[in-house]
Amino acid sequence: MGVTSGRSGQRKREKGPGVADSRRLISEMGWDVDPGTAAVESLGDVLHSLPELGAEINWQTLLPYARLAAPPGAVRCSPCVA
Repeated sequence: MGVTSGRSGQRKREKGPGVADSRRLISEMGWDVDPGTAAVESLGDVLHSLPELGAEINWQTLLPYARLAAPPGAVRCSPCVA
């Protein structure tokens, strides 16, 4: 992680190791999140750190909790669709 300068001189954030998992969770939930927002990388940092701390938690284990926290009707899940 960090900040690098691109060719145009603009600063851009590097992808942290958990960003791919962060994007998977965001995509699975159907959340509309700007891919460049710091929240994507922050969530990625957390997802990357949890196993290093001995927690057996990943984006897939968080998915049911994210669905429970979503407002009613905001999330479609295949078992819920009739």
